[in-house]
Amino acid sequence: MYGFRVNTEEDQDRLAAWLAAELCPVELSRDRLAAAVVARCRNDHIEPHAAPGRCGGWSARR
Repeated sequence: MYGFRVNTEEDQDRLAAWLAAELCPVELSRDRLAAAVVARCRNDHIEPHAAPGRCGGWSARR
């Protein structure tokens, strides 16, 4: 809807790798990490895995 697509397991893996490599080493705030994930999803035109403001289940399983 609106040019966004449902995220896939591949998207989740890519986001998790991006978080681990780029953001987690320098950002400790969960709110800012969640906002960065939502922004990344918007930029990539994919729906976030969970409601905005939450990292969702994919980050918890890593």
